[in-house]
Amino acid sequence: MRNHNFYLVLLALAMTASSGVAPAHAAITTNGEYVTGSIPIAPTSDVAHGGTSVFTGQGFFGAGTQSIARVDADGSVTTVVTGLNSIGGIAFDAEGDRLLFTDNALDAPGAPTTGDTVYALPAPLVAAASVPASTLEVLPAGSIPFAQAVLPLPGGALLVGDAAG
Repeated sequence: MRNHNFYLVLLALAMTASSGVAPAHAAITTNGEYVTGSIPIAPTSDVAHGGTSVFTGQGFFGAGTQSIARVDADGSVTTVVTGLNSIGGIAFDAEGDRLLFTDNALDAPGAPTTGDTVYALPAPLVAAASVPASTLEVLPAGSIPFAQAVLPLPGGALLVGDAAG
């Protein structure tokens, strides 16, 4: 039921936005099973959920200017990864207890020595402080040009899409 309500809210927002009618301003109330509030996300970022938390990108395109934050059920926000250039995709791997994500801009002007690869943050649901992305590389920087979506597969394998084809 929770997923259906989420999609209905998104559908209602999309319909309002596409109709040209300004949405009415009202408070969102829930029965306590849902987290409400705003999440600061990067303009082209991805969102993933794990347990009762949501992971989202923050910041704008540029050399080390993006990060990933975890929003917990109580509304608290913790930055868990820093130093990204352009987040391509985020996925929570429940089997491996890790947050997988990609950065597709090693070539960004002034970019640090990381990017165009896939990363893994262990135990993301309990991470208490941010970790530099450069310390979380699964493959060397530059090994997946234009890295985009990431999908965890059974047994710890993963699938990474790239925009280069």
